[in-house]
Amino acid sequence: MNDAAKTDSRLLETLLANAPDFVFFKDQERRFVRVSQPFESLLGRSESEILGNRDEDLFPPEVASRTGEDDRRVIEDGVPLVNRLEGSEDAAGNMVWVLTTKIPWRDTDGNILGLFGISRNITDRILAEDALRAETEFTSTVLDAQLDTVFVFEPGTGKAVRWNRAFSEVSGYTDEEIAELAAPDSYYSPEDVERAAAFISEVVTHGSGMIELQLICKDGSQIPTEYKVSTLNDEKGQPRYIISIGRDVTQRRQADQALRVQRERLARFMDSATDSFHLMDADLRVIEINETALARIRETGSQVQTKENVVGKSLLDVYPFLRGSGEEARFREVLSTGEPLTYDDSAEHPTRGTVHMTVKLFTVGDDLGLIATDISDRKRAEEERLNLERQFLHSQKLESLGFLTGGIAHDFNNILVPILGYADLALTEMAPGAPGRDRIAGILAGARQAKDLVAQMLAYSGQGRFELQPIDLNQLVREMGDLLRVSVSKKSALKYDFAESLPDIEGDKTQMRQIIMNLITNASEAIGDRDGVISIATGTTHQSDHVYLEVTDTGCGMDKATREKMFEPFFTTKFTGRGLGMSAVQGIVRGHRGAIEVHSQPNAGTRVRVLIPANLKQAVGTGDPKVRATEDEAWHGTGTVLVVDDEQQVRALAKTILELMGFEVLEAADGREAVRVFRKNLETIRAVILDLTMPHMDGEECFRALRELRSDIAVILSSGYSEHEITGRFAGLGIGGFIQKPYGIAAMRSKMREVIKD
Repeated sequence: MNDAAKTDSRLLETLLANAPDFVFFKDQERRFVRVSQPFESLLGRSESEILGNRDEDLFPPEVASRTGEDDRRVIEDGVPLVNRLEGSEDAAGNMVWVLTTKIPWRDTDGNILGLFGISRNITDRILAEDALRAETEFTSTVLDAQLDTVFVFEPGTGKAVRWNRAFSEVSGYTDEEIAELAAPDSYYSPEDVERAAAFISEVVTHGSGMIELQLICKDGSQIPTEYKVSTLNDEKGQPRYIISIGRDVTQRRQADQALRVQRERLARFMDSATDSFHLMDADLRVIEINETALARIRETGSQVQTKENVVGKSLLDVYPFLRGSGEEARFREVLSTGEPLTYDDSAEHPTRGTVHMTVKLFTVGDDLGLIATDISDRKRAEEERLNLERQFLHSQKLESLGFLTGGIAHDFNNILVPILGYADLALTEMAPGAPGRDRIAGILAGARQAKDLVAQMLAYSGQGRFELQPIDLNQLVREMGDLLRVSVSKKSALKYDFAESLPDIEGDKTQMRQIIMNLITNASEAIGDRDGVISIATGTTHQSDHVYLEVTDTGCGMDKATREKMFEPFFTTKFTGRGLGMSAVQGIVRGHRGAIEVHSQPNAGTRVRVLIPANLKQAVGTGDPKVRATEDEAWHGTGTVLVVDDEQQVRALAKTILELMGFEVLEAADGREAVRVFRKNLETIRAVILDLTMPHMDGEECFRALRELRSDIAVILSSGYSEHEITGRFAGLGIGGFIQKPYGIAAMRSKMREVIKD
């Protein structure tokens, strides 16, 4: 290395070691080959850790991407980059702003070896400029945020140096026009100019002052303005600028007027409010009271007529019943603690009965505010809602009992089928006078009583068996006249009130008679040994879509607790219960798609109205029942019948009865087995007796499967539930018939004769 080269090398090392700027060299691959000591400090790394790396190895991606592009332009195109403003973070995470210059690094032949860069740290300058800019923006923002006008001018010339947006908006002048005008000549009326000039001179002398002037706007309008004026002095204490802050007195006056209007509106609002409002001082003397509260006071018979009669009096004198009460204690507690209080209260009103209210107590400064909201209607609505909820829950309970009762009755029916059937068969096969015949007859009679009990249970559940036919309620009650007279107390008089042209209902006569007898008996027992009247009335609802039967008595009536339980099974007010009673009546009515209305009060009698849908259909004659019975006894059938039931005893009885009639019988214990048996004997089976409640495949699924295999097969449905309910489920599907459980020989023979046509 010659002396010149050595000198250059020492100069470079001196530069890198002592230059305050960030100095660096990069090769053609943009790798650092030399850096200055400040550059090391910037990155917090030694030169050995920096050399050989690119910007993307040392700086965040967004910084490296930008500087890398600059490097490629300098190295590839040989174009210097001068004073590029760049920002990055130093090793401590502080933001550093630099002005960077990059030039090609060439050898003695002019070939580009890389680049030489130097970055000057101008962070302090940037921060100072930002601070100045922020302060200027803050000052402008503060000034422009002022609703008052701000105007700064030179005391000698009146030339404006600063003003805010409010001044330009109020005066109507543009910023350019304001810069050209001088105060006070340009902004005040001629009669105010001299007074304004004298005032400014006084401010210069004393440093501040206030004055009201008419501001003349660009459009000629005048605004009365109150000015607060002060001086801004220089470093020698001499006034440099005059600062004038103006407030539009017109707006203040308008605000005062608006406040007065608002107070008047508030007073009118308070007087029209449905809540009672009171304002009292610390001694509970009335300061303010609204018209609603006055009206409430007048309702009590008080002589108070106007607000003047109340204001100034103690609230305890206005409402004497509050003195010494818990209410007075609450008033004083809120005044003492300042904590608001809300509570519900009630009072007996001389004309309105019990009045419920929500009372709110709160302090207004040192005074006490009281707002009383009448919530009587809401309380009544809440009580009505709770009553409806209780009725709904009661209805659900009865419905659940109905489902339970219906299920028990259905299972009991399956037990009665073999008892009734075999007893019936035994009597048929035994000669008159044969030994044991009376015992069998006793079994049959007991089973029939059990059957009647099941019928009541099904009636309660709304699933009873009904022989539906058109019924004239008027005629039905007339037919029962003699029976009703002997069923009531001799001291009870029966009265009838039949509606003319009463539509028929579709129902079961036996069940309807049970309803009438039950209601009449209950009415008679409610009257007891006293003289009384039992009225039986019929009629239609105002839409004429329901026919009603109404039984009214003048008896003892029922309290709420009794009314709520009257439809529960076995509930009675008598010494001992007599069965399902009104629960069975409810079930029968429900089975007829009807409803019951009950109105009763203690010592005020009872009215029970039963409503049944009106029906104008006529009964279809079925011939003489005696002739029909004789023909059934002589009838015999042929062919094969499939009996499907999950109860083995029921299947065995049905098989015995059917074989006595001349049929061959196949059995199936559930729906799946029935389909298999039916498929094997598809052409020979003439009819199917099908139970509806079975495991694996229920009766409805089985019915559809059988009809898919043979659409003309006669299927007789068998169930303990009512025919009306069951056939409704199979409407339009072409069932062959229905036989009610428990059944005997006659019922089976009649149904088979009806279904099988030879």
